[in-house]
Amino acid sequence: MGNVGNTTGSMLYGFGAFLVIYLAGALIYQVVLWIQKWKRKKKDGEQENG
Repeated sequence: MGNVGNTTGSMLYGFGAFLVIYLAGALIYQVVLWIQKWKRKKKDGEQENG
């Protein structure tokens, strides 16, 4: 019976690791999109002023 607990724990750690990696990737993706949007907005502002 002890092995079942270990397997469940391992699966839980695996799922937790997957969740952390997924959230980190999603966060990085959103930051990249935000930076691109900010750069484009800044570039458009310079063209209007020029």
